[in-house]
Amino acid sequence: MNRDPHDSLPDLEPADWRLTRTLFDRLLDADESDRVALLAPYAEDDPVRRAAERLVRALADVGGFMDTDDAEGAANEAAPAELPSDVISGYDLRERLGEGAFGVVYRARQLEPIERDVAIKLLRPGFVSPQVLSRFWGEHGYLAQVDHPDVVKVLDAGTTADGRSYIVMELIRGVPITSFASERGLSIDDRMRLMVRVCRAVQAVHQSAIIHRDLKPTNILVSEDDGSPRPRVIDFGVATAIDAAERSGWTCIGQPIGTPRYASPEQSSSGAAIGTRADVYALGVVLCELLTGSRPREDALGVASRQARPPSQLARLESEARKFRGDLDRIVLKAVSWDAELRYGSAAELADDLERFLAGLPVRATPPGTV
Repeated sequence: MNRDPHDSLPDLEPADWRLTRTLFDRLLDADESDRVALLAPYAEDDPVRRAAERLVRALADVGGFMDTDDAEGAANEAAPAELPSDVISGYDLRERLGEGAFGVVYRARQLEPIERDVAIKLLRPGFVSPQVLSRFWGEHGYLAQVDHPDVVKVLDAGTTADGRSYIVMELIRGVPITSFASERGLSIDDRMRLMVRVCRAVQAVHQSAIIHRDLKPTNILVSEDDGSPRPRVIDFGVATAIDAAERSGWTCIGQPIGTPRYASPEQSSSGAAIGTRADVYALGVVLCELLTGSRPREDALGVASRQARPPSQLARLESEARKFRGDLDRIVLKAVSWDAELRYGSAAELADDLERFLAGLPVRATPPGTV
């Protein structure tokens, strides 16, 4: 399959990568008109501009490092020539699945000690710093602590002959949770049951002293397992140990970690402590999007509410609209509270309240403004 040359990342020197990261971060927080202004100083064929725009598209279309949308766009694409099959001993690179600011993910065939398809996350050449390596290797170490059926498993890790670090993970064949629910026409109750499993998986991550910090639909892939939906939490590329996160929520270059549309308010505040409730906030955003088709927003009163959508987009869900009034609405509002202290204390507490709602029992979430 031939790809548009402008749809791949250009080769950049380390200094240009730093400029690209700065521009990329600014583009993420800008609306369409502001993005035009930010790009105006750059020629259309400027490598820094091309790389930043490509990363923005990858984030919008891919999100997670194993998003199936990008995999479809790169279907059957062979590994590039600069990555021969023996670049990682014991693995044969077969197909590029996606790419991000730090690296590229490939589908590969593990050759020993057993043969199986795996996903390999390989750091991008020329974009290595001690901080990046620390975060990359941290991903392997943190994931190795987690043993949960709905959390992606780390199988191997190492360094290539030319010094690039890589992580080998189980290959997840699924679609983002919101896409799965929409394509399968899941009922509201089934969507909530799916989120209960996701919350339990995130709780297992938290119990291993890890904050994911970038939970979103494309990092929660769902597949069929014996005829039943099975969610998997993936992409711990920005995960950090809780003790380190509580000291500082920001990266070494002063940029917040996470996807702005799903990041908690404290993740956008310099010096703010980042705890597990940041993930609870993201789970609340995903829950709202899963149930209503839209993410919550902050209105002038600071109260989360659904973004408007054309009636046709929500017609099926609106048939169950009565469920969004009362307890279920309060569950979402509590999860996405601007004040972290007012959110659920853990992902498990959010799961518990969803299960209470499903069982017809009183929930612990109270109306806004009550104590």
